[in-house]
Amino acid sequence: MKKSLLSHLSTAWWTVSKKTVSDQNLSSKKVSIGTVHTFQGKEADTVIFVLGCDRNTGVAVKKFVDKNIVNVAASRAKANFFVVGDAQAWAANEYIMQMKSILDTYAIKLAVAQKDKIQSEISSAIKESLPNAFSEEISEGVDNSIITTDAYTTELKKVFDCASGLSKEEMEKFNLSKDDFDGISDDNKKNLILGIKLYGVLKKVFDSLDKRADFDATCCSVLFCKFLENYLKKTLLGTLKKVFPDFVINKKQKLTLSKMKEEKITMGSFVFILKENTSKVSDLVKDFTKDLNDCVTMRNRCCHQKSFPWLGAWSHNNGQNVLLTKMFGNRKNYIGVFQRINDVNKELSKQQKISPSHDNKFDTKTG
Repeated sequence: MKKSLLSHLSTAWWTVSKKTVSDQNLSSKKVSIGTVHTFQGKEADTVIFVLGCDRNTGVAVKKFVDKNIVNVAASRAKANFFVVGDAQAWAANEYIMQMKSILDTYAIKLAVAQKDKIQSEISSAIKESLPNAFSEEISEGVDNSIITTDAYTTELKKVFDCASGLSKEEMEKFNLSKDDFDGISDDNKKNLILGIKLYGVLKKVFDSLDKRADFDATCCSVLFCKFLENYLKKTLLGTLKKVFPDFVINKKQKLTLSKMKEEKITMGSFVFILKENTSKVSDLVKDFTKDLNDCVTMRNRCCHQKSFPWLGAWSHNNGQNVLLTKMFGNRKNYIGVFQRINDVNKELSKQQKISPSHDNKFDTKTG
C-alpha cells in the first residue's frame, strides 16, 4: 500500500504548495461529490477526502475503510489531495494512520533528498507542508493533552538512521556527554536522535529561505518535548511518588500521585507537583521547577498553537531556539533542565515521605 500511496501523493503534494484552491477556482470547474467508490476510474485536479465521524460514532465505518479505499481516494488526485478528518477519531484505523504518517513526513523526506542542494523555492514548499498536530486530549492529569508521536516517529525512522546514534558534532551541539546519552532508555533515545537529526535537516531549509519569520518548527520541537517528558518519567517520577505519594494530582477524579497512571503524566505534572510543594523543597529544586515550567509553557504552545516558531524571544518563552536552550543549555553558561534532572533527583531522594498540605487533602465527609 505504502509504495502505491506514495507515488500518488508525491506529485499531489508538490503541486499543492504551488497552487491555492479558492472559491473562484471551484466555481469555474465542475464539482463532483460522492463516496470513494463512485470515483473509481475517474480523476480530478483536486480531491478532498472527507473522513467524517467523530470520536463517539461511526465504529463500523472506521473498520470498513481499508487500504483499497484509501488508495482509490489518493490516486484520483492529479494535482491537489486534501484529507479532512479527526486523527484521534481514526487512530485505530491503520490505513488512515499510515496515510497520515506519509503525508506528515513527505516534506521532510524531500528535504533530506535535497541535502546541501536545497533551493529557496523548494524550501518554501517544504516550509508550507510541515506537519503541526501531535496532541491528543485526555481527561486526567494536569494538562488536557498528551503528545502522540508514535506513527510519526515510526515513519521518521525510515528516513533517519537511529541505529548509528549521534555523531560527536551532534552531541556537542546539544551539550550531551556520552554518560548523558548512555543514561537514556533505548525506547526514548529515538525521540532525541530523530529530533537532533531532523533539526539538522530543517536548519538547512530555514537558512535557505528568504522569509523565515513564520517557519513552523512544531514537527521538530515536539520530538524534544516528548523526549524530555519521557526522561522525566523514567528518572524523576519514581522519586516523586515516594516523597509525595498522597499528593492529589487531580481533585476532580480524586487521583493521588501514587495511583496516577504513567501514561497520563505530562511535563506539566512535574511542575504542578513541585510548585504545590515549593515550601518543602530546596532552592536547587525551586530553580529547576521555574525553568521546567518555562519548558512546559513552550511544550503546550507547541501542542496547541497553530505554529511554533523556529526563532523566538528568550523573554517570551517562545520559539524552538529558546526551548532547546532551556532543555540543553548553552546560553551565557546556562545549564539546561536535562542536565539538572539527576541532581534534582538526588536532592529529592534525601527527603522522607511528605504528607500533603490540608488544601491538598480530600474531605472524607464531603468527598
